[in-house]
Amino acid sequence: IIQTRIDSPVRNEKIQAQRVARAFIISFAYGLDRVFWYHLRAFEKNPADWESYYGIVHKDFSPKPAFHAYETLARMLPEGSTRPELRTDGCKYHATWETPAKRRITALWSMIPGEEYAVKPGKTEVYDYLGRKVEAKTLELGAGVYYLVEKMTSRVMVADTDKGQELKEQIEDLKELVAAYREGTIKERIE
Repeated sequence: IIQTRIDSPVRNEKIQAQRVARAFIISFAYGLDRVFWYHLRAFEKNPADWESYYGIVHKDFSPKPAFHAYETLARMLPEGSTRPELRTDGCKYHATWETPAKRRITALWSMIPGEEYAVKPGKTEVYDYLGRKVEAKTLELGAGVYYLVEKMTSRVMVADTDKGQELKEQIEDLKELVAAYREGTIKERIE
C-alpha cells in the first residue's frame, strides 16, 4: 500500500504533477496491479488545510496539471502494456515497457536536477510529463518524467491490435445477425 498524495503542506501544483507518473510507474514496476490516487477532486475549502488540495482536479472540476500528467501517463502506459522494468543509477530513474501496439516507451527522471540524457536523433519522440512534445538533442532531467517513444519501424494495423481483434469479433457478430434477418430467423418489427 502506498500513499499517493503530496507529502508536504506546500500546495505546489507543479510538484504534484511531477509526482503522478513517478508514483504509478514505480508502483507498477514493483508488482502492484492497481493504484488509486488520493483524491480525484480537491475540495479547496480551507487554505490552512493542505489536505483539501490533494486532488488532480479543482473543486470546480477544472483540471490541475496533475490531471494532465495522469492523462499523459495513461496514454504512454495503456492497459495491456508490459510491466515497467525499473532501473536506478544513483538518483536517475529509467523505466521501460512495451505497449499493446508494440511501441517501446522509456520514462526518465532524476531526483537531482541537471542530470543530462542524450536523445538518439531520428529514433525517438520525446514528451514531457504533461504530454508536450519536446524537441531536444539533450534532456536535462529533473523531477518531471520524460517519455521517450521509439518511432515505429513498421506500421501497425488496427487489425493487429487487441482493439482490432474486438472489432473483428463484432463484425462477425453483425454478419451473423444480417444472415439471420435474410434467412427469416429474426423477423423485422415495424412499430
